[in-house]
Amino acid sequence: MSDPRRTVCKRIIAQEGDTVCVRTQLSSGVEFHKIPKGHVWLEGDNKYDSHDSRFYGPVPYALLQGRVLMRIWPINQLKWVEKEVAPQAFREIAARLLRLIGARTNAG
Repeated sequence: MSDPRRTVCKRIIAQEGDTVCVRTQLSSGVEFHKIPKGHVWLEGDNKYDSHDSRFYGPVPYALLQGRVLMRIWPINQLKWVEKEVAPQAFREIAARLLRLIGARTNAG
């Protein structure tokens, strides 16, 4: 990244040893990137307007700061991102938050 102090929220697409195929910006060609040891490849959900590893390359594990467990905005789309990784304490807090705001989660 050009500024390692900048916080971003992206998906991990590939880990060390993986190879990613990326469509180049200026042509219809593709590039292949092998992810080096100790790095990950990050991409945003909006592939046409996301500043991510396609611009700054693989990101060192040391720069990763957390893991997204729940989407909270917009409030009408509140949901767990990955239910299996949410510890019970977080589930209880989220349930209280949902009751407080009167929202409903998706069953499933």
